[in-house]
Parts: sequence; structure tokens; C-alpha cells
Amino acid sequence: MHIITTHRKIYTMQLQKEKFNKFEIPTLYNIISLLPKSTNVLALLRDLCTPPELRILRERLTIALYLQHKPNFSYKMIKNLTGSSVTTIMKVNHVLQNKICNGYKTILPQCNIYTSLEEALLKTGTAERCKDLISDLCTTYEINIFETRLVVAYLLSKGSSNKEIINFISVSTATLTRIRRFLNYENNRGYTAAFHLFDKYNCDNNTAMLKFKI
Repeated sequence: MHIITTHRKIYTMQLQKEKFNKFEIPTLYNIISLLPKSTNVLALLRDLCTPPELRILRERLTIALYLQHKPNFSYKMIKNLTGSSVTTIMKVNHVLQNKICNGYKTILPQCNIYTSLEEALLKTGTAERCKDLISDLCTTYEINIFETRLVVAYLLSKGSSNKEIINFISVSTATLTRIRRFLNYENNRGYTAAFHLFDKYNCDNNTAMLKFKI
């Protein structure tokens, strides 16, 4: 009985993968690269992130901009201007000093110290450059969380059930429930506009974008 049940579960998971492979799954990077205005980027970020998460991302970018454009400013001066801790400033500076921080190195020179997070992301222009900047701004753990929320929201918007999604991607029932409730009852215009553009792009170009890795 256990073997039969196990085989049935494996077969069910294979069916779910085949179902989801019929359409493209968005990544955070190609979604943002399709958005035409900073207001669209901001709407998506507000849907995707909690207020504390969004505040932290803004804080890191602001610190990076000060370090880039005001090299004579001490950590203490930046702390007083941003309200950030010295530890956070040191962590951002450590990323900036990394030779492979392509996101910061490409985008920061195009910005000034007043550039917002959504404006900086819009300046990336392509999925690859967007990935570079987000990789510099976020930890791997944070990126995984944001990517998971985005994929879950997209699959829910396509009418997928909780069980189908759980068989496809590692996500808790609590997270699924929160995102479903958000899509049903909140002003989720960030998700809605982004997913519409993504589907339209795939339809118009009839081409594969970045596949979500199972």
C-alpha cells in the first residue's frame, strides 16, 4: 500500500509539472524589466514585499548611493542622514567593495543620492541587469522569498489550486493562504499589471523567457 501511494504521489507531481510547463513562469527579474514606469515598479514592490522589507531595501540603496556619490562622508555622517546602523552601512560597503557587484557598479553611477528604489530598478532595463542589482541589494534568502511569492501569486492568478502549487513549488499553506487572500481582497494592481504585461509579452513574441526551475 505504501509503494502504491508513493508511486501515485510521484505520478501526480509529474502531471502538475507537465501542466505548469505549458506556460511560462515569471521571474522577479523579467517581470520588473517589462514594467514601463517607476510607478508600476513601486506598485509591484508594495504587493510583493511587506512594509519592513521594503523599508530595508530602500535603506540599503540609499546607503549605497551615499557611499558612491559622497565618498568623503564617514559612516557616522551617513548614519545621521539615513538613520541606519553602522553595521548595516558596513555590510552595504562590503558589497560595494566586492569586485563582482555588477548591479551597484552599473546602476549607481546613473543615479543621484535622491534616486528611489523603483527608479533604480527601472534604470536596469533588462532582466540580467535587474538580477545583478537585486542580487546586490538582497540576500539569497530574501530573493528566494520574493521569487516564491511572485510565482505563487502568478499561479493563483491562473486558477491553480493550493494542492497543485504545493506539488510544484516548496511553499507553506500559510503563505499560500495569505497570498490568495491578498489577491482576492486587497488592491493588488502591482501584481495584476505585471502579470498582464508578462502574458502579453509571451503572446506577442511567442518565445520562451526565463523558465522557473523546478
